[in-house]
Amino acid sequence: MISPHVEGVSFLITVYNKEKYVGEVIKSVIAQKGDFQKEIIVVDDGSTDNSPQIIEQALDGYKHKKIIRQANAGPACAFNVGVKAASFSFVKFIDADDAFHPDATSKLLFHMKDENVAMVIGMGEVYEKHREKFGGSSFFRLDHPLEFVVRNALSASSETLVRRDIYLEVGGCDQTLFVQGESYIHRISTNHPIVLSNDEVGVNIRTEEPGLNDNSLQIEHDRNAAFIRLLKDNPDIPIKIKRMIFRLAAKRAWRWARNINKTKFACDSVFWLIIFSYFPWTPVHEMLSPLTLGPYQKGNRPRVGGGNREA
Repeated sequence: MISPHVEGVSFLITVYNKEKYVGEVIKSVIAQKGDFQKEIIVVDDGSTDNSPQIIEQALDGYKHKKIIRQANAGPACAFNVGVKAASFSFVKFIDADDAFHPDATSKLLFHMKDENVAMVIGMGEVYEKHREKFGGSSFFRLDHPLEFVVRNALSASSETLVRRDIYLEVGGCDQTLFVQGESYIHRISTNHPIVLSNDEVGVNIRTEEPGLNDNSLQIEHDRNAAFIRLLKDNPDIPIKIKRMIFRLAAKRAWRWARNINKTKFACDSVFWLIIFSYFPWTPVHEMLSPLTLGPYQKGNRPRVGGGNREA
């Protein structure tokens, strides 16, 4: 019996119709090296293929496991359900088509020796882009990360290790959204330090059918919706960041209107929102930002999340 919320890592795998890959992913989790306690939590988000049977087989004989099944509600909801069920103080997120290097978790866990760090993201590509800015070290700590997170549209799941208590304290993923990758990062980064490291933690092993990341409509809609929620929930964030959020959301929406909806130049309101975003006297970012969802709601409409707002 595991004592609740002690030092150790809960590996959280969220699954929806990943029968081709989830078995290999679980093997890579079981093979994680390191002197820390481990458990594996699998949240099956309403799979209709053979994923449930493969999960049972792959975890057969593994002592510390929890398998949770729910009606399909989306990754954001699945993340929150899994974190609530976690027994350990650290949670490692894992997409069901990402396999991990054996020492991946140990590398991320190293940065959690600093008790003030709420989250570590092993994202080599993003890290390398900013290496010189942060002195060329193998990682950098951001004490006030929100501006960096917003400016670089930081989104992650399998690359991330979080403190369970802080994830729950800030509300976890926003369950009014379907996609999980940004809202919990925004919420943690508002008031807590994070570490970005050059550790490449794993590889995507999906080879054929599209996954969630191929659903660009859902992804792009939820990226802007996460920004809108960030503004609404944090009215006191600096005006510089508010203006940046508003401008980035407007630019994204206009690219979609122009490239996907084939809207003519200046014939969509989001084009004019970009112009407004450069005016220093635009004080109503929270009121205007919802308009940046308009281009994504023409034709096929994106899904909404499947649960209440908080984790």
